[in-house]
Amino acid sequence: MDNLAYQEPPRVERIEGRTYLMSPRPKIGHNRVCTNIASIFANYLMGKPCVPFADGTDVYLDDENHYIPDAMIVCDRSIIHDDAIYGAPDLVVEVLSPSTTHVESVVLIRHKK
Repeated sequence: MDNLAYQEPPRVERIEGRTYLMSPRPKIGHNRVCTNIASIFANYLMGKPCVPFADGTDVYLDDENHYIPDAMIVCDRSIIHDDAIYGAPDLVVEVLSPSTTHVESVVLIRHKK
C-alpha cells in the first residue's frame, strides 16, 4: 500500500556524466545478499581501522561520478563525511541482477583503475 503523504525522492547514480534512475527498492533476495556481505565485512573488520558500509551510502568520486554501492569498505577515514563518502573506497561490491548487470559491469570495468 502506498503512503501518498510520504514519497521518497528517486535514487539516482551519475556515471560518466549520465544520470541513471535506480530501482526504488531492491527485492528481498538482493537485500539478503547485501546484508550477509555487510555482516561478513563488519565481523572481519571489527577492531581494525577500515570501515564497512552497506547499501544506501553515497560515494562521490567527482562531479561526473556518483554511486550508491551495495556494500563497500573504506580504510581512509578522511574521505568519510556525515552525508557521503568523498573519494574512492578500497573495496566496492555490487550485487548484480538481470536488469542492471550491463550498466554495473561496464562501470566496474571502467573505474577499476
